[in-house]
Parts: sequence; structure tokens; C-alpha cells
Amino acid sequence: MPTRTGVIDSGRHLPALDGLRGVAILLVVLFHHTLIGQPTLVDRVYVSVARLGWIGVDLFFVLSGFLITGILYDAKGGPHYYRNFYARRTLRIFPLYYAFVFFTLTVAPWLWPGTELGRVVGRANEEHGQLWYWFYLSNLHFAQEQGFPQPNLAVTWSLAIEEQFYLVWPIVVAALARRPLMWTCGALAVVALAVRTGFVLSGADATAAYMLPFCRTDALAAGAFVALALRDSGDTASIRGWAPFVAAAAAGVFLVGWYMEEPFDNGTWEKPGMQTAGYTLLALTFGALLALVALDVVPGLSRALRAPILRVFGKYSYALYLFHIPVRRFIRDEYFPVADFPSWMGSPLPGQLVFYVVTTAPAFLLAWLSWHLLERRALALKRFLPYGRAAPPAA
Repeated sequence: MPTRTGVIDSGRHLPALDGLRGVAILLVVLFHHTLIGQPTLVDRVYVSVARLGWIGVDLFFVLSGFLITGILYDAKGGPHYYRNFYARRTLRIFPLYYAFVFFTLTVAPWLWPGTELGRVVGRANEEHGQLWYWFYLSNLHFAQEQGFPQPNLAVTWSLAIEEQFYLVWPIVVAALARRPLMWTCGALAVVALAVRTGFVLSGADATAAYMLPFCRTDALAAGAFVALALRDSGDTASIRGWAPFVAAAAAGVFLVGWYMEEPFDNGTWEKPGMQTAGYTLLALTFGALLALVALDVVPGLSRALRAPILRVFGKYSYALYLFHIPVRRFIRDEYFPVADFPSWMGSPLPGQLVFYVVTTAPAFLLAWLSWHLLERRALALKRFLPYGRAAPPAA
């Protein structure tokens, strides 16, 4: 039976992690909602920073690896290990996801047949099969198509990667002890880096290195490694000492690489340096940051992440992640096109700031309604599926 002598377990709620999830969703929204050109130096600097918000998805991956691995490791050896994990994941993810996919592919074209939203969905339904979305395979579909044939379902690629991870990882956790699991996490990070490098060297399209499952396991593995390390007091002490240096060094190298590769380019995630070492550096940065937050090594950071506004965005992040792109497209195409953004001294930045508000507010409202009308009710059923704990080893 596994021993658990660390300071962290899956039954302990860490409010700062809710705030970290809030940071992740705000980064993603910032990235997708930043649409202005760059006529002035201020605009170029602002857009280059805002468009770095794609790293929010990598933060989500690290958080997911951390939380899921902690849950699985603490439940390992207990009763109904597989049944409870898969059933509880289903209750958390499926109701909203399938309601969203059904609405997007079936209801939206009927409600708004003459709008760009309806036309895009209609064309996608005619030209591309829907099964990719229904079976959490959209990441494979987008890599094959080298783009997003269904823009309103574009974000499902990351959810597909997580679902593919959930299918396999419980088996790995059940089969291996803690130390071999940590080595496995390291091996997965090396494999991800090697596969992405192979894609870049072979001239493959950027979407392959960005969206195929084995290309993104370094972020999931970084979170898993931290979860396992924090379940042993000796490893926890080492993590506490090294995490600040790892976070600072990895983040520093990442930012230097980002600046040198093309600082004012909007497609940073597509650049070879980002696709290879860049993603792995992000995984190290966010893994170390997660350890700092979980252990409260930097009290000011943890206190900031416990801010109510960040925790609220973290609470509704799943629905907001799904809703924010369709809402943005609808408002932009029908009511507030980029050409109409008000400007000041030749800069469209004031209009961009207004656009953030008028697109994020309705998306947040929909996420709030989703939580109270659907998600919370489904999650209440988890009480029938409590995680068992392994019995302590005999004396």
C-alpha cells in the first residue's frame, strides 16, 4: 500500500489554486479577445503582451495534472478506484460539454441562420463530421486539418487532451509506486519535447506539435510530479527549497526566448523555439509556481491568488472557457466590429478595453447560469461516489 506522509492530500482545499485557475482563464480570454491592430508603439507592446495569454492553457494542463494525480494517488488501493474516478469526472465534465456541443452544432444554426455564427456552424456541419467533437477527438481533427474548421468549438482541443489523459493515467497510477511514477513523469516530459522537436525538424504543421496528446504531456506531467513530490515530507522540503529557483530560471529563459524569437508577433505559440523548448519551459515554470502556491512559500503570492475576484473566475472557468469564443464572435460580427472601435491619438486601445467588457460580461453571465442550473446539480451527485482510502499497512 502507498504511504502518504506529505503535507498535501486531495481532501484539502487550497483557495489559492482557485485563484490560479482564475489567472489561467483570464489569460486565455485576454488572448482570444485581443483583436486590434498595432498602429502605434504602445499598441505593439500591449498586443505582444496580451497575445501571450495562450500560456493560460498550459497553466490549465499543469493544474489538471496536479489535481487529478493527487486524487488518484490518495484513492489508490481503496474500493471502487476506477468506477468512482471515471464517474466523478463524467459528472464534472460531460453535462456542460455535451450541452455546449449540441447547442453549437444543432441549435445555433437554427436560431441564427443569417448570421456569421450560423453560417460557420452550418458549413462545418456540411463539410466536416461531428464525431470528432462527440468523442473528444477534436485535437486530432484540428491537427489533421491544420486549423479550426469549427471556430466556435476551437477550445475543445485542450479538453480532448485532458480526456485522453484521464483515460490512461488512472491505470498508470494504480500500477506504479510513487517513485517510479515520478520517474514516469520525467520520462513523459522528455518524450513530449522529443516528439515536438521531431515535428519541427520534419516541417510538420504547427498544430500537430500544439495539439497532439503526446506533445503536451510535459505540462500534465509537471503537475503530476508536484502532486507526488508533495506527498512525501523529504521531497516536500526539497521542493520548497528549489521551486523558487526553478520558477525564476525557467520563466526567465522562456521570456528571453519569446523576446528574441519575434517579440511583436501575434503567433508566438507557432514559432519553432516555443514548440520545442518553450512549452517545456512553461511546464517547469508553472509546475514550480504551483508548488510555491501549494506550500505557501511566498505568502504575498498566495494571498494575492486568494483574492475573491480571481477565485470567482476560477470557479466559473470551465463554462467561461467554452462560452467566451462564441460570445466574442457573435458580438464582434453582429454589433461591435473591430473597425468601429473608438480610438484616441491614433490608438484603438480604448475601444479594445471596451470590447473586453462587452464580450466578457455576457460570457461570464452564461457561465454563472451554467454553474447554478447545470454544473452544480450534476456535481451534487458525487456524494454517491465517495473516494475510498487505502487501508494503512499492517504493523
